[in-house]
Amino acid sequence: MAPSSAVTGSVRKELFVSVGALLVGAVLVAVAAAGVALPFIHSPGYRLLFLGVILAANLVVLFLFLRSELDRTVFAPLERIGVSADRIADGELEHRIEEEGGQELERLVRTLNRMAERLIENQIRLEENVRSLDEANRELKAAGEQLVRASQLASVGTLAAGIAHEVGNPLGAAMGYLEVARNRQPAEAPAAEPIESALDEVRRIDRILRSVLEFARPQGLEGEIPTVEVAGVLDRVVRLLEDRGTLSGVQLDCSVEPGLPRLRARPQHIEQVVMNLLLNAERATRDAVPREIRVSVTHASPTTHLPRRRKGDPPPADRGAPWILLRVEDSGCGIAEEHLTRVFDPFFTTRDPSEGTGLGLSLTARVVHELGGVIEAGHAPGGGASFCVWLEGVREPGERGGP
Repeated sequence: MAPSSAVTGSVRKELFVSVGALLVGAVLVAVAAAGVALPFIHSPGYRLLFLGVILAANLVVLFLFLRSELDRTVFAPLERIGVSADRIADGELEHRIEEEGGQELERLVRTLNRMAERLIENQIRLEENVRSLDEANRELKAAGEQLVRASQLASVGTLAAGIAHEVGNPLGAAMGYLEVARNRQPAEAPAAEPIESALDEVRRIDRILRSVLEFARPQGLEGEIPTVEVAGVLDRVVRLLEDRGTLSGVQLDCSVEPGLPRLRARPQHIEQVVMNLLLNAERATRDAVPREIRVSVTHASPTTHLPRRRKGDPPPADRGAPWILLRVEDSGCGIAEEHLTRVFDPFFTTRDPSEGTGLGLSLTARVVHELGGVIEAGHAPGGGASFCVWLEGVREPGERGGP
């Protein structure tokens, strides 16, 4: 609050001058009254009574004057200051006390206003500290989830090695015996159909085992890594799924922005990412009407499009390199809010156990992570699911990088 433009004097000095002037005036009046009246009063008793009356009148006038001056200069301003201070104490920190009264009171008012401003600063600092603590708590929680996920991955690796040793060889033998038995039975024999069904189930177990082993096995990104064009990978995967009949009844809309950078990755890894996302979208739309899948591949900037990287995500290898965004959306029922943070966990699935192992998205997230990218699950317009994959491209020779 700006100080008052008028120059105010000291309350002490103002009272001293006022009381001094009053006393001088009272003495002069008393002397004048005594000089006029005492010659006409001959009795000593009446003279003392007259002087006592004058003295009492002076004291009464002095008392009333002092009371009025103190109320005007001290008590009334203090009362208003106290009311305003109570408002500040009740939480109205933006309220300011008006400066009034003498210099002493104005100094008190300025001190109280500074205290209110300091309280606001402390409150802002406290809110920032609380936000910082909340952020630290979220990061600790994310770090704990990363540790749990790492523990799960280690457990899956141990489990996969045990399964490979204990189940793989007997399973292969059982599959071989069933194939021999099928070949020995005529096609019209009664046992042919049960043998064929048993062989299908054994093959399904073999596929599950292979998916677990694939999840536990390193992806093999070491060594010389070629570059791959995303548009060509997407076209091959779509044609493969169409030839299989997987996309039968699905309205697929693919759009690829021209001039996209190539990716430094093995083609099978990008194919695995695209294949898993398309298969996941296809399964999500089986009960949807209409069945729609939208795929888009566009340029992306890590400074404006890339989501906040989590602990454990590798930093971009080249900040100046181009990025691409692969987005797969479907018209299914979408992902529940409480499942968004778990869709990439190993073995997590909301489908019936007979429809999958819950490793497809985990494998996808692992490949994206090892390629230095980021994958994010969300909600698509209209209520379906949306998966966004950011991958770092290869800068062409002679191309200038960003800052």
